[in-house]
Amino acid sequence: MIDNKKYGNNYEYHRALFLLEGIKFLDNNFMILRPEQKTSSQVSVIHYEFYSDKGVLVNEIKSLDEKIQCMVGNKFEGLDLIPFGEAQSPKLSDFADGINTLEFLRKLG
Repeated sequence: MIDNKKYGNNYEYHRALFLLEGIKFLDNNFMILRPEQKTSSQVSVIHYEFYSDKGVLVNEIKSLDEKIQCMVGNKFEGLDLIPFGEAQSPKLSDFADGINTLEFLRKLG
């Protein structure tokens, strides 16, 4: 990925910016890991947090429901996760943003 010019430029820019501003981050020479609570990040930057209590983590994720398009992973108590490999293969009953498209269109008419 780092060989992609646009991605590489983003990586170099954010790495330099974080260094100049004294922002703590981890770097593996192709992506930047930054301890941050924000849900969105810049290209080449991944935000992360630590949780000592699974219940707090589940509540935090549920409070961000409107900002999360889908969650992919192994089973995790309290969360409705899509198994790895199935995120791009929705079922007929899966609707974008939880809105039944057919029902929405029916109500318009």
